[in-house]
Amino acid sequence: MSYAKRHLWLSYTGYPKYSSWVASSDAFFHVRKFRTLNARVILSLQDEIVVLEEKLKALDEACSSTTAGVINNGSFRDDTQSERVGTLANLKSKLVEYNTFINTHSPIRARPPVSKEEMKNSYAWHWNNDAVILDKEQAYITHDDDLMAICPHEKGYLCRLIGRFTLSCRYSIFRRTLDGKESYDPETQYLARLDRIDQLVAGILFSAGLVMLIVPLWIL
Repeated sequence: MSYAKRHLWLSYTGYPKYSSWVASSDAFFHVRKFRTLNARVILSLQDEIVVLEEKLKALDEACSSTTAGVINNGSFRDDTQSERVGTLANLKSKLVEYNTFINTHSPIRARPPVSKEEMKNSYAWHWNNDAVILDKEQAYITHDDDLMAICPHEKGYLCRLIGRFTLSCRYSIFRRTLDGKESYDPETQYLARLDRIDQLVAGILFSAGLVMLIVPLWIL
């Protein structure tokens, strides 16, 4: 198949092909947090609330002056100041929006960054399937410091270290292939058998603990 025909064929496969690959493993499913944009929206909502807060304060002061006439400032039910009632209602809806946005964003912001090992899979896939997704639409993976995994897996330092070693040495018992018929290049992409790596780490820790327990007794 010529390069032009292959390029055209890959463009037809598009997002169905890419979505299938991304969904095949948590290690591939990365999206952006949009930290800066989220921060800007939160700051914007905050300022809108401040404007309403200042307006409500000015209305309260006006309604509390000696020239305001007979106004009951001690009742929500009997408040006849429609502008104040409307401002308070606007504050309520804006605060709900503000609090909901923050509560939604907080767990996203707290997610750990995507590891370099997992990023290599994404770069390799796009390199091998360069025409499947439009360049501008795959550029999100270049925002390394803003990416998060949909289902992150926390791994300790020892687990990461052993994982790098076993996978770089191409030990097949610590690798698995993709399920299904997704495009897959074992030379540039890998999926780790995390269960086996965890078992190896547990064995090393157990052995180390056993040695630390036995050696002092043997010396004595």
